[in-house]
Amino acid sequence: MGLIRALVRPARLGCLGFVLAALAGCALAGPMYEDIKDLHETMRSRDNPEQTPRFRIHDYLPAERTPEPGRDIQPGQFLDSNGTVMDAADVGALAAEADYVLIGEGHTVPCDHLVQASLLRAMAAAGSPPVVGLEMVSTDHRAGLHGFNIGRYGPEGLERALDWENTWGHPYSLYLPVFEAAHELGLQLEALNMPLEVIRAVSDGGVESLSPQQSAKLPVAVIPAMQAQRQYLEEEFQRHQGMRSENATRDESEALERFLLVQSLWDTKMAEEAVHARRRHGGPVAVLAGGGHVEYGWGIGMRLDKLDPKAKVMTVMPWRGGPVDRARATVFFHCPMAHASRLGFTLEMGEQGALITGVEQGSRAEAAGMAVGDIILRAGGEPVKAMFDLHKAAITAGKAGEDLVFTVRRDGEELDVSIPLASGGDDAGTP
Repeated sequence: MGLIRALVRPARLGCLGFVLAALAGCALAGPMYEDIKDLHETMRSRDNPEQTPRFRIHDYLPAERTPEPGRDIQPGQFLDSNGTVMDAADVGALAAEADYVLIGEGHTVPCDHLVQASLLRAMAAAGSPPVVGLEMVSTDHRAGLHGFNIGRYGPEGLERALDWENTWGHPYSLYLPVFEAAHELGLQLEALNMPLEVIRAVSDGGVESLSPQQSAKLPVAVIPAMQAQRQYLEEEFQRHQGMRSENATRDESEALERFLLVQSLWDTKMAEEAVHARRRHGGPVAVLAGGGHVEYGWGIGMRLDKLDPKAKVMTVMPWRGGPVDRARATVFFHCPMAHASRLGFTLEMGEQGALITGVEQGSRAEAAGMAVGDIILRAGGEPVKAMFDLHKAAITAGKAGEDLVFTVRRDGEELDVSIPLASGGDDAGTP
């Protein structure tokens, strides 16, 4: 399997690091292209994205203060770009003034989705209920969202209608607070992502390999990454080269360019669909997407600036602790770094390490003997100091066809917990 195909597997897309593993119009407040195809000419006439002041990428911009989690701020609370705690109602009022609100997430962080739901409620309470655009749903699953939107079924039926497990893969329960809020408030849901078959085909053979039917599902024009995003993506790509199989034959430079193309297609498609959603509904669009598509305004935000240049864009990103980088987002929310695993456990990264905070009943983790309170010291024999270490260990175990062995500390003693990975390597890279 080629490197890029492994990086963009269906149902395992995740945020950027995990991606690498595996029109009828309504009257609008501001001018917008009458047809997205106008972008062809517009892209020739507008300034280069590097010169767009709103999305120029700065060096690290420290906030005036750094709050201390647990003392100054609690999980679920918001921060402004200066590091000052904000009331949720104030954030909702600020978001209600925007045309697009891009809310970044860690796909497997439960707290992030609770905050997303709270922000949707706050926007509705401020008198500006948004349309909700979802990275998690591709445009070929609009019918599943339509049934929800017209009240045919609620959150309990949406999972099956979207074939969630096979098309996104991260536990549906994580996103349930968002769908419950949308159902309660009567918010419309919109699909933003490209169909996975198209992503796979581009990853394997480039745009030129697509059939006419597949080409029709691409964005009208690809808006390339600005230099700062390209540099970030290149660094992420290189970080994953250690997981590349030794007999991989694809030239690394070709693989890198294909990866950058997929990311640009992704961001452009989501921005284009968000513009369509705003046109159809006439109100603000809250876009829920992985943080890599939101931070610094260089992903979806820069593309929105090209497609809907008069619109107001607000970005919201998780803050896990440490210095606040003002260039990263308009507003932040505090959620500890956590991960809900497909293997059936939830962990949080803290001062004491990777702490198991939950074990799902009937899961492989429970069957293997993992317990709440365990601290993961090593995975696959390698020290665990960050989430990415789990990612690497799962890739290695998956390639070898072996169980993933965790060394944990429990009651002052060390012991090994061995958990089998799914057949076919579906867990590889996403433990």
